[in-house]
Amino acid sequence: PLALPAEFVRELEPELRLVAQAFRASEPADAIPSDQFLVRGPADSPAFLLVPGEYRLQLVDEDGEVRARVEKLTVR
Repeated sequence: PLALPAEFVRELEPELRLVAQAFRASEPADAIPSDQFLVRGPADSPAFLLVPGEYRLQLVDEDGEVRARVEKLTVR
């Protein structure tokens, strides 16, 4: 499991629902996420379940706005 990056944790607020998404780095921007989950606030501690590879991650709010992004992350 891959915990939420620090960039994402800083965006969490108790009343804010966000979706954390992981995409293969080699896939286009409109690809289907390799993994995604709802984050309901700082007390949540979900993790990505990803096979080894290169990924880009994003945290999206209810309006579809990207609140945080990690452009390249290696899962070993």
